[in-house]
Amino acid sequence: GIQFNGDTAAANALDDYEEGTWTPALSRDGGTFAGTYSTQSGKYIKIGNQVFFTALVSLATIVTASYQSNTLTGLPFTAGSSQQVGGINVMTSSIFATDVVAGGNIYNTSIYLRKPANVLAGTNLNENFQVGGIMLSGVYTV
Repeated sequence: GIQFNGDTAAANALDDYEEGTWTPALSRDGGTFAGTYSTQSGKYIKIGNQVFFTALVSLATIVTASYQSNTLTGLPFTAGSSQQVGGINVMTSSIFATDVVAGGNIYNTSIYLRKPANVLAGTNLNENFQVGGIMLSGVYTV
């Protein structure tokens, strides 16, 4: 790997860098989204054990159903710990009628979307999808 400032310790070498794309998708209660997408795009940069990502998902049609949790799935790498809180920046979201997305918890390769007052407490955002989109970015550890 690349070493800086004359440091020769292997543990301090930058030995992993990767850029790529991924396909974000929506899920409800661990199942598939019922409807059609107009946009599904994501990019990532992995530096060492840190993954920086962006995602844009837009819905063209929906099938209304009630459920308990909304997730964004398909992250390019599995998260390193059992559940990582925070690290998500929601730039815009119009896929929910009343609740807003405040952040999320990353588990495996999914982001569990959370309500504003309860991001850390783990309260799921459980509203029905509507035609619209969500754009977000974040970072997590693998």
